[in-house]
Amino acid sequence: MGTIQAPQPLAAPRIRLTNPAAEFIDHLDEDFHPALPNPAVQYDSRADDYRMKEDMKRDLIYTEALQERKAFLTSMKTYQTQDRDDARVKLGLVSESKWSAVLDEIQQAEQDATVNGTKGILGAIRKCSRKLGESGGAFIGWLQMLPDDAYGSVICGGLKLIINAAIRHRDICIEVFDAIGEIPEVIRAAEFSFTEYRSDELNVRIATLYKDITLCLRGILDFYKERAPGRTKSVVRNAFKAVGKGPNYGKQIELEITTVRNSAGAVKQEADRCLHRRVGAIRSNQEFQTRQTAEIKDQGTENLKLNKELKDQGEMSLKQSEKGLKQGEESLNLMNRLYAGLKYQYQCQERRWEERDRKQREEYASMRQQLESISRAVTPESVRRQGPSVQQVVRILASNPDVASQDQQYILQEGELFSTNLQTQASAFMGSPKLQDWLTSTTSSCLFAQVDSGDDNPISALSFVSSLLYQTLQASEQTLPLHYVCGLHTDHYRDAFPGAQGMLQSLLVQLLLRSEYENFSLDFVDRTLFQRLENADLVALCTFFEALVDQLPRSTILFVIVDGVSFYETQDRVQGTCYAIGKLVEIAETAGRMMKLLVTCPGVSGYVRNGFHDDDVLWVAEAADGEGDGFTYDVDGFRGKTGDMFDGGPID
Repeated sequence: MGTIQAPQPLAAPRIRLTNPAAEFIDHLDEDFHPALPNPAVQYDSRADDYRMKEDMKRDLIYTEALQERKAFLTSMKTYQTQDRDDARVKLGLVSESKWSAVLDEIQQAEQDATVNGTKGILGAIRKCSRKLGESGGAFIGWLQMLPDDAYGSVICGGLKLIINAAIRHRDICIEVFDAIGEIPEVIRAAEFSFTEYRSDELNVRIATLYKDITLCLRGILDFYKERAPGRTKSVVRNAFKAVGKGPNYGKQIELEITTVRNSAGAVKQEADRCLHRRVGAIRSNQEFQTRQTAEIKDQGTENLKLNKELKDQGEMSLKQSEKGLKQGEESLNLMNRLYAGLKYQYQCQERRWEERDRKQREEYASMRQQLESISRAVTPESVRRQGPSVQQVVRILASNPDVASQDQQYILQEGELFSTNLQTQASAFMGSPKLQDWLTSTTSSCLFAQVDSGDDNPISALSFVSSLLYQTLQASEQTLPLHYVCGLHTDHYRDAFPGAQGMLQSLLVQLLLRSEYENFSLDFVDRTLFQRLENADLVALCTFFEALVDQLPRSTILFVIVDGVSFYETQDRVQGTCYAIGKLVEIAETAGRMMKLLVTCPGVSGYVRNGFHDDDVLWVAEAADGEGDGFTYDVDGFRGKTGDMFDGGPID
């Protein structure tokens, strides 16, 4: 029977313009409409609309300032989420983000410090409050130079949040209040010339000053976040170590304030230049008017007539300007209406072609389904069903076959940088009698090892020993080790199924691609099971793994090492994890092949540990900070001893 080829979809006309509607409008002339073309209007691809060129030019100047504003807003929201004791500032609301709200907050901080603070802190707050009050007018004037109220709203909201939280950080409280008071003081000291005329350079410098102020405030807020309640001991400890390596925090704030001061000076220089240009223009106009007045006095009535003509010309010029402005608005509205209509027509045409292609694909799928139905009907029941190949199954499992080796190399490299505490834990695990009994047992066995480290690092001392064991067992012809590190596979961007499904997929791919076991018989894999495997069905993955284990030679010892299982005990993964680990324990206890299962947990397990017998649980002691003797157990000796266990021939 010949094969049915898929029908080729009709080729839709290829539109080679990046935006056909905008291209069409840009080529129109005044014959189409007297308001076209308008040199002051331009298409904005980011807004997908026509806008005034001056507005687009301003947005370009404030690009970096806008990005820093968004980053600062994100930092404020993140800090509010971390610090449960912090009063919530309603970001974005005008009532919560005006300068008056900042003054109210500093007064509240002064009242709190009067009751609970020290004299030094109270003095710093009062000094800050005085500066904010004296510099408020200048600071508000600078905020009004920004493009819109949203810029000033974020600054005021950030100041309120920082003041609200500063009283709880006593060790840096004084430096923070000095910095908060210094920022508006810098603006006041600059004595800006608030002129209506602004050059492009002045707008650039205003945007730079805004960016530097938000950077300074975000630096304070980021330091708060490092010290927020709820951080683990190790994270806080590392944060203090990082601060200790550099200058103290007061100097860091002073450097950022210096940057703000320099930016304010640059704004003042350019604002003065703009003012001088404006004053010069006014003086020139005054001189011209003075000369005109003198001529009028000399020429008398004739000059009065000339003045009337000039007045008439001025009124006519004003009317023409109003007419031009009206035509400009009409041009912008017309271009946007025309653009919306053309874009809608192109979208309708595109949908018609997509609908036509969809119908063709449905017809092809129907024809293919009919062919498969006919093929199943004519196949004799006596014909032996042919299962998929190993490569086909590996392809649908979609797991990197080299991930186990890559994880093992990465962990062993990190192990060389372990602290003394982690080295001591690793030595205790390697020298544990329970681990030795599990390795040397002549029957299938399970071991659950955990250490209550309280650390969220994906690489623990147990990870190092597990990788060392996997590396050693790979060199033996008698053993078949499979390895999976849960802590390194928790991100959806790296793994399609970071959880129990991804773990089973990785173990299956490692098992299928071992060169000496590539002759697995997969005839038992029917269409239904194949589709369930392709969809990462957890029950199907476990069933398939058990079937492959039953096909292993009896002389082979299968080692399954699952490291860091506590990373999969999250709310969205714990149910699947418990099922998968429980199934592996069941296979080890009931399969007709020798299988050794090792599961490690760098924290206290609340779920998976319940699937193991008490005799199969190993607690590894955790050394306190600063204690422990490091690698007291010979790592190379552990490799050699483990390798020697499985080089003496097959186990009966």
